Amino acid sequence: MVSYITSTQTLSFARKPHPKEEVCGDDGAAWDDPDHTWLVISDGLGHGAGAAKATEAALSWITANYSNNLEATVRGCDKAIRHTRGVSLNIARINRSTKATDYVSVGANLGWKVQRSGIQRFAGDSGVVGSGVRNLKTTRVDLDGAGYLVLASDGLNTTSDVSALYHSTFDGDVSLAEACLERWTTGKDDSSIFVYRFT
Repeated sequence: MVSYITSTQTLSFARKPHPKEEVCGDDGAAWDDPDHTWLVISDGLGHGAGAAKATEAALSWITANYSNNLEATVRGCDKAIRHTRGVSLNIARINRSTKATDYVSVGANLGWKVQRSGIQRFAGDSGVVGSGVRNLKTTRVDLDGAGYLVLASDGLNTTSDVSALYHSTFDGDVSLAEACLERWTTGKDDSSIFVYRFT
């Protein structure tokens, strides 16, 4: 069963539409299979209703048809949503026992592993899911120790100092994802973010 998660003890999600729009073209999906936790951020190209329709199509297809082969999942989604304007997409599949995480990204979406010892930013592949994906690369990330896995759309500033997850005080009345979104959004696009805490 698919769960669209808004906030849990280890995972929080937030999104915000473009300042001139009421509909957000970004969204996220998170769910558990027997062995893994899955996180997906979809950013529909542009903003407004057309972007939202593209994101809805992408997330609906992935949550119904995903497989352990992330590249095959992305390619299947690419073919399934050709009728839309397309999306930027990133997917993380976290093995809850070993903490080994597979990550794939197409387009301008952002990903980081944040720990006290440093920050690892994940590379993505160029392209648009829904317009013919070419090169894809799955990255293996080990969530060793303790820290945060952050997935976001390009509505967040690419120079965001995500080390602030450790070195700054956030308002306790909002989720960590909401606090990050308020602090780092560009204010020029839709924006969305997952913050997953691992220990």
